[in-house]
Amino acid sequence: ASKWTKNMGGHAGKCPPPSRSMGLVFRELKKQARESGISEQFQVTFEATHHGPYLRSPAMFLEIGSTEENWVRQDAGDCWARTLQNTILSDNNGGLSEDSEQQVVVLSLGGGHYVPFINDIVLSSERVTPGHMIPSYLLDDVIVDDQEEKSEEGEREWEQAIETAVDASYNAAISSNIIDNGEIVWERGRNATSCLKVYIDKKSFKAPARQKVIELLQRMGLEYTTKKRDAVFFDHP
Repeated sequence: ASKWTKNMGGHAGKCPPPSRSMGLVFRELKKQARESGISEQFQVTFEATHHGPYLRSPAMFLEIGSTEENWVRQDAGDCWARTLQNTILSDNNGGLSEDSEQQVVVLSLGGGHYVPFINDIVLSSERVTPGHMIPSYLLDDVIVDDQEEKSEEGEREWEQAIETAVDASYNAAISSNIIDNGEIVWERGRNATSCLKVYIDKKSFKAPARQKVIELLQRMGLEYTTKKRDAVFFDHP
């Protein structure tokens, strides 16, 4: 969507494929923060998709947040170093199986800059890793009358945001390589529900708007839920 701007190297209307290692890294970071005694001083959390840079390879962005005083803390840096050493720098390919269908990639819709419901979902199962997390402000034009503005391609802003995020998340889930000269390509309905699922934050949408989102997901052939504690849904590809 056009609200995905060029800030920090982004491309308007595009989002890069998310790394399939994000869930693994997050669970290890929670463990390391707890064992090192800094979990009471830092909130370990995901942030919603909101800025660049735009990359063609699967990627994730890691940071020591809060203030400049905390950015230089040795204990926080050591916590991240141990986390990366035990996950993506280890000899087991970041913990990823060659069979990508063993993972459940969860794309989320709604929420704010921080997405605590994704934290809970990722911690609920070792199978789960997040896809893109689309905050409510990128979907605030989901209205129920006929006055919705469309893009030059004929899509509404919120539809474009969801479809772009789904394309990126799905391609990252099925392969570590992006095909067609770096452009994200997805044949809709092709085993989509075997690895990609969608969580809708029910509180972020009024009922009519939520129904329009659900209808779009149904047309795309995607499984979805509004229950973050749906263990069966999230733990089974």
